[in-house]
Amino acid sequence: MFLNSRITGTVVAGGVAAGSALWWWRGSQEGSELHLGSSGGSSTGGGIGRGLKLLSAHVVFRHGARTPIRPWLPELMQPGEATIDWANTVPAEEDRDARIPVYIRDVSVDGAEPVPLRWGKSTWRISSKVPGHPSGELTELGFRQAVELGHTLRERYMIQHGLVSEVYSPKEVYVRTTSINRTKQTAQGVLTGMFGAHKPAERVVLSTIPWEKEVIVGNSRICQSYRQLASHVEVSIRGQSVANERQRVMEALGIPAEKMHFVYLYDVLATRKAHDLPLPLGIVPELLDDIEVGAVLCFDDSYLGKNKIPTLKLSCGVMLHTLLTNLKSDEEDQPTLLLFSMHDSLISPLLAAVGPRDKTWPPFCVDVSFELYQDKDDDKFVKVSSGDKDILVDGCSAIYCPLEEFVSSMERFAVDAEHQRALCNDSAYQKPESAEARKAMTYL
Repeated sequence: MFLNSRITGTVVAGGVAAGSALWWWRGSQEGSELHLGSSGGSSTGGGIGRGLKLLSAHVVFRHGARTPIRPWLPELMQPGEATIDWANTVPAEEDRDARIPVYIRDVSVDGAEPVPLRWGKSTWRISSKVPGHPSGELTELGFRQAVELGHTLRERYMIQHGLVSEVYSPKEVYVRTTSINRTKQTAQGVLTGMFGAHKPAERVVLSTIPWEKEVIVGNSRICQSYRQLASHVEVSIRGQSVANERQRVMEALGIPAEKMHFVYLYDVLATRKAHDLPLPLGIVPELLDDIEVGAVLCFDDSYLGKNKIPTLKLSCGVMLHTLLTNLKSDEEDQPTLLLFSMHDSLISPLLAAVGPRDKTWPPFCVDVSFELYQDKDDDKFVKVSSGDKDILVDGCSAIYCPLEEFVSSMERFAVDAEHQRALCNDSAYQKPESAEARKAMTYL
């Protein structure tokens, strides 16, 4: 068991500590005690022209481009389209020499040894409807996007701010990923883009937790209340908020009402568009915009609702609790750059928590950064950005938000894993579950 009682975001099941808390190394050897903390980083350069020094950065990003989660409406395919072999777009094992070697540690198991990340066909989801379709797998394009994000983070945090060194060090960089292949591989791509010019002197370890224990994202497998949110998907799709978009899409594509599902349709179209594959006949840019708006509205109606506080606690509450705990801590000797390789199902709630978001779906490899600064009077500020766009957080008086204001705004959504577990079992969230709800929660 972990010794430090300050570890938060922990679920105890069967006597094994598991969870999504931020896990730190204490000491220089692998397998030593882990603890949670933040701030205290040093900046040797950069600066932003305001006398502010960057202390630390949490960067949460979506995985790179992937194959579709599931095939959808085969009658809309172009002639011969069913023969497209998505498997050929998945990065080959032979390309591994271009990647920084990384190791995966299951932090839910005390003393677990890191194991090498190996690439290959996933057995997690394989579609039975389209032969050769590895469902939800990172593609060559997705890996290139991850490397490009790594280049961006290198420029921002290594060159501009001097937050981390040119050579990877676990004392400076912490990486957390879900256990899904595409997020682990995306994390490897980001690290390759950041540190690929210099061979790491130490093993690069990604911390993860098995999906059946994961709480850093909304997880229908272990959270009944989160699963029940999917029961609202069908209501949203049939509802007035997307009535106009729904009618235009059905008429243009000839989709029967019983097969109209904005989220699934947009997923297929977005993955095809990202890979320059042909779109079904009738999909013009304006219609694709309607489908994206419909998907976002359905997601927001289902997973945010009129009162977003309870649902955000389920979908991103543990991530926010981890973030706030780190930002408020004065502990020293800990990583200054924290990378989280995640899914759109975490990015969307995070953006909803910090303020009103636009009606666009989070693109592949988009990042949301939470940067902690300090001025000459030792006052601290948080700046939130997504891509190259700074965000004025709800409840904050400026882009560079005083730490107290940021904490006050975000703590209403933040929960530790124990509190989240109680919400997951709260019958007030739960309604009879439909077959469509069970299908919807397989979407990730």
